[in-house]
Amino acid sequence: MWRWTFGWSLVCLACLPTMGVAQTWMTEHDSPISMDEMERHAGFSEAPTYPLNPPKAYCWNWTDSLELFLGLDGSKQPQDFGVNAHFGGRAHINWGAPLSFDHSLGLQIGTAVTQTDHAVAVTHALEGSSSRTQSFTTIGLFQRADSGWNWALAWDVLYQQDYDTETLSQWRGRVGYDLTNRDEIGVMGSLPMSGSDANWAGNAVHLRPLAQGSFFWRHLWQYGSQTTMWLGAADSHGQENAALMNTQGTNSVVVFGADLHCPVSDHWAIFGEANFVTPADTGSVDAYLGFAFYPGGGALGWRRKTFSPLLPVAGSPTFVTDLSR
Repeated sequence: MWRWTFGWSLVCLACLPTMGVAQTWMTEHDSPISMDEMERHAGFSEAPTYPLNPPKAYCWNWTDSLELFLGLDGSKQPQDFGVNAHFGGRAHINWGAPLSFDHSLGLQIGTAVTQTDHAVAVTHALEGSSSRTQSFTTIGLFQRADSGWNWALAWDVLYQQDYDTETLSQWRGRVGYDLTNRDEIGVMGSLPMSGSDANWAGNAVHLRPLAQGSFFWRHLWQYGSQTTMWLGAADSHGQENAALMNTQGTNSVVVFGADLHCPVSDHWAIFGEANFVTPADTGSVDAYLGFAFYPGGGALGWRRKTFSPLLPVAGSPTFVTDLSR
C-alpha cells in the first residue's frame, strides 16, 4: 500500500498549481493568461455549454482526439491465485474519430500494453513464471449530445501471458448526464463476454472477466483538473488460494475507485485510475498513474471535447479477472 500512498501524494502535489495555488496559467511561450481567459478558452463558463466543441462546426483534426500515455501500473486480482501481485509499466494509445458531426457520434479505438514483474516470489518458486505481459484492445462508440446526455459502449479484449496464455473479452459502458458545466453523474459498468481455461502449476483453472457496475460523479475543478469517483457492486468472485486452497466464493461485493486528469501544460497531463473490489485480501487492488501526451494540444479540457473518447482504454482497473477451479 505504501507505493499507492506515495504515488497519489505526488499527484496531489503536482496538481496544486491547477487547483488554486497558481493565479495564472503559463502557456508554452511563458505568457501569463488570466483565469477568466483560461476558462473561456476551455469552455468553462458559468452557463452550461454542451458539448465543449460544437458538433456542427465541422472542425476536427485527427490529432485533436489522440492521447498517448506512459506510466506505472500495479495490480492484484483473483486470477493471481491468492499468492501474487504485479508492478511495472503501462503504455496506451486512445483515439476518437467522428462518425457523425450532426449527431456528435464518435468511434473509439485504443490499445494498451502492460509489462509487469511479479511482486511476490511464491508463483515463481512453485510455477516458474516471474513476469506478466498484457495487451488490451478497446473498440467502441460514444456520443456527447447537446442536451447534456452522453453514452459510450465498448468491446474490450485482453490477451495475456503469465503462468499461461489466455484471451478474454468483456463489454464495458457508461451513461452520464451533465448536471452543470462542471458536474456529471451517471452509471458505468462491465459485463463478461468470454473466458479462458488455464493451467497454474498443474492445476486446471478458469479465468473470466468480473462483472461490475457503479454510480459515478465527475467534477471539473476551477483550474482545469478533473476527478471522478465511483461506488457500486461487483459480482461474486472466487477466493482460491494456492497456499490455503480456499474454494468458497464471495457474495456480491462493494467496488469503488477514482480517476484523475490534471493538465500541466497545453500538451501534457497527469492521468491515473484506481479501482478496488472488496475484500482487499481476495478482491482486486488495481491502479496506474503517469503522464498523458496530447499531440494536438488542448490538454486542458481534452476529456470534454466532442470527439475525445468517453472511456479510457481497458486496463487492470477496468478489466478485473476472476479465477475458479
